[in-house]
Amino acid sequence: MGEVIAFYILALIIVLGALAVVTGRNLFHCGLSLAAVLLAVAGLFILNGAEFLAWVQVLIYVGAVLVIILYAIMLSENITGERILLISQNRGVGFAAATLVFALIAFLGISLSGLLAGHTSSVKDPVLALLEGADSNVIVFGTLLLTRYILPFEFASVFLVIALIGALVIARTAE
Repeated sequence: MGEVIAFYILALIIVLGALAVVTGRNLFHCGLSLAAVLLAVAGLFILNGAEFLAWVQVLIYVGAVLVIILYAIMLSENITGERILLISQNRGVGFAAATLVFALIAFLGISLSGLLAGHTSSVKDPVLALLEGADSNVIVFGTLLLTRYILPFEFASVFLVIALIGALVIARTAE
């Protein structure tokens, strides 16, 4: 019962924080709201027993990426001497797109839950066998990452290198 209450509290923090990120008028406050969202997502990881992913979430996203974003916001305000405010001219279009995406995700979730509820299999999943025999979820995560999910892992690394090269090209042409 306590896990259910914790889940709903974390879900409420995530939803309210995400709304504050997209509707806020001050970039610094939007960044702080993003920190609340990322920390609540780490809480969901802990509730699901993925402590390793929770710590990665806190260390990398909150501890590094978000700090750099907030530092850039504060530095840009100090350089220009102006407060940066977010004023969106397309709130209606954004709200319509968000509603459409939410409806699509809800439809897919309901459809998949219906399909999975009727699906019973007597074949034991090898991932479940790996989870049962493992000492920690870090071992399971590493084993799955380097066996079953090696192609998406390699694709993500190539994609990140391409993004880094693109960022360098954009930064160099801006000088």
